[in-house]
Amino acid sequence: MRRRDWKLHLATPASADDAAAKKQKTGPLVAPQLYNLQTDVAEAHDVAATHPAVVAQLQALVATLAADLGLDGPAHGARALGRVQHPRLLLEFDRAAAPK
Repeated sequence: MRRRDWKLHLATPASADDAAAKKQKTGPLVAPQLYNLQTDVAEAHDVAATHPAVVAQLQALVATLAADLGLDGPAHGARALGRVQHPRLLLEFDRAAAPK
């Protein structure tokens, strides 16, 4: 979740590198991480411990927008991934100009 200079990484299962565990949301949670993008573009320094009010504010915003964010599946009103009726190219493709 981003808001102004802040970016909050939501709490995730400790085994988030395991795709199945992440999808099932199992295992102990890693605490949310907070980054100040104004001073830390690389997101190298988690400042959640020193800015608990900002973490709480962004978590409240996530809770308010949860249905629109699609945290537990596709967001409300979102089309199913990879399924479009009558798909067609939106841009023309010139094979002669494509890199080889």
